[in-house]
This record gives sequence, structure tokens and C-alpha cells, in this order.
Amino acid sequence: MPVNRIDAELTDQQNAAAAAALATLAAALPFLIDLTAAERAALNHLGESNLAFVAKALVIAEAHPEILPASFALDAFRHDVELVDRLYAIRHAARTLCGRLDDTFLAAGSEAYGAALQVYRYAKLHHLASSALGGTVEELGRRFAHKAHRKRSGPPGWLASTPAPATAARSFGAIGRVPRPASRAMRPSEARRSSARRTVTRATENCCISASSPGIPSAKRPSSSCSRSTR
Repeated sequence: MPVNRIDAELTDQQNAAAAAALATLAAALPFLIDLTAAERAALNHLGESNLAFVAKALVIAEAHPEILPASFALDAFRHDVELVDRLYAIRHAARTLCGRLDDTFLAAGSEAYGAALQVYRYAKLHHLASSALGGTVEELGRRFAHKAHRKRSGPPGWLASTPAPATAARSFGAIGRVPRPASRAMRPSEARRSSARRTVTRATENCCISASSPGIPSAKRPSSSCSRSTR
């Protein structure tokens, strides 16, 4: 049986008071800014272990301002350290409150969704025996039908990139024909031997051997009968 972690009611007065408190907090901190993801990544991150380091650096800077260059903004450094020190407590309290707000929202949403699934199952059973609900069950089931269709269809474009066997065979020119693999580039030595073999083959057909082919020994010219037959 599911556990009921939260059972509360937010009244209109409570909701209005919370909204007013948030507005008051925002008005009390008008200097708050927004940063982009790129800006956040480019900034120096002040961790818990660096707070003491920053505080000691400020003490040194205030005690020995002569060691700092003229371009160093000591007042701006002091204001940043004081702002961090005072915002630390507010930030901690706000994070704690936001964490509890997220947990409450998550628990209430989970319980509401689980109850909605039970209502949907009971509505389907009731709809099989009676049509009193009309199109209510179909309207509730559209969400699940859409999710099931997405699971069957797969990711976008997967059918277009995977042709059927017959389509793939027709793309080769005939069904069942396998495309020839790409020819391998011959080395220079292999190219010379292949050229020599082609020259010998043509010379043999003409009853003569070419002496100009590289790597092939010279031979006598064919007999007169052979010469007459080739004329």
C-alpha cells in the first residue's frame, strides 16, 4: 500500500502570505543578478574551504595597502567580502527552504499521480460494463497511447535510415545481388607487373612478344607463316 507522506492544505491566506514574503525578500535584495551558464563556468568558484583564505587576504590588504598596485580596488574587494559574509546566512536559509519545498512538491505530485493511475484503471473497468463515462476514459488514455506509439515507432528517422531487405536489394540493381567491394589501390611494383602481363598477353595473341616491356626478355620475330597469317 502506498505511503501517504504529505496530507496538507494550502489555504488562500497562506498562499498570499507566502507570495508577499517572497516579494518582500526580492525587494530587500534589489542587487541580485542573473548569470548565464557560460558566465558561471568562467567565474572563480568560492568554496567553503576558501572563505577563511579570502578573509585573511582582506586583513593583509587592509594592513599593508602599500604592497598593492594603484590599480587594485581595495574598497571593491572589501565590499565583496562583506557581501559574501552577509549573504551566506540568507543563502543557507533559502537553500534549506527550497529543498523542503522541492521535497514537498515531489511527494505530493507522486501521490497525486499514483492516485490518478488508480482512477484511470477503475474507469477503464467501469467503461467496459457501461458507457456512462462517455469519452472520459479515452481522453485519459490518450497520454498512454501516445507514449506507446513512440516506443513502437522508435527514435525519429530510424525507419528511413534502415531500408527493408527488398529495397536494399533493388538499390543494388537486382534482388539478391551483393555489391562488389571497393577495389584496393595497387602498389607501383604490382602495377608494373600487371602492365607486363597485359603486354605479354596481347603479344601472344598476335604471335609475337614485345621486347620493350619492362622485365620481359626479348624474342625473335615470328616466322613468315605467322606474319602472313596476321596480315
